[in-house]
Amino acid sequence: MDTLHDRVAVVTGAAGGIGRGIALACAAAGMRLVLADLDAKGLDAVAEEVSGLGAPVLPVPTDVSDARSVDALADATLAEYGAVHVVCNNAGVSTVGVQWETPLADWEWVVGVNLWGVVNGIRSFVPHLIEQDEAHIVSTSSMGGLMTGALLGPYTATKHAVVGLSKGLRAELAFKAPHVGVSVICPGEIHTEMIERIKVEPSPESAAMLDRLRAVIAEGLPPLEVGRMVIESIKSRKFWILPNAKPHLETVRTEMDELFGS
Repeated sequence: MDTLHDRVAVVTGAAGGIGRGIALACAAAGMRLVLADLDAKGLDAVAEEVSGLGAPVLPVPTDVSDARSVDALADATLAEYGAVHVVCNNAGVSTVGVQWETPLADWEWVVGVNLWGVVNGIRSFVPHLIEQDEAHIVSTSSMGGLMTGALLGPYTATKHAVVGLSKGLRAELAFKAPHVGVSVICPGEIHTEMIERIKVEPSPESAAMLDRLRAVIAEGLPPLEVGRMVIESIKSRKFWILPNAKPHLETVRTEMDELFGS
């Protein structure tokens, strides 16, 4: 996109973490914002921060796993601003536990937010993005969408799916609406509060994993840095956004070597 000033951006999962970082970076770029999250209190707090930067902002409590709720988010965006130019499908959740011991309700929760949240964002917003002179859609995956590990089955499954959806969407828009760009974020460790919202299945292995995650996330990249990378990637139409990914890339290369060497 040539310019972001006065453009309209929608950010889901905006009440904290990477979503908050993206929202603040969009505000600093002079964009008008619509912020979405289930956490209404946290959403209002971030909206106040964004407003303090001088950016117009509309907070809309939203359940991204519910198609009707995301449709309502799109309707609210158009009613407020008359257009939408950037959509960031960022909401995400996780569990820790072995796959066969993870309750079905937790599987449905993770798939609902991480996968259906992106599907609903694409379905509700891409028709409006296509109508603009230029636009961009960003979806948040993870390094867990490029590599695998124990005790994070629902999370890694859905994050792999987000990478696949984003690749497919890029290919589809290339011939249907080439003026709409696509990016996928695959971050390594980011210093967010997401660790406190993870649902943990009680076991020694899960407790050890949670301690490890808490330690590495505490040393992670600030979310605002991720937001700034998103802004630059939108401007340059860059597909891959890989914040703090270098420590994990060798693992990804090893998995690819195993695939092609087999």
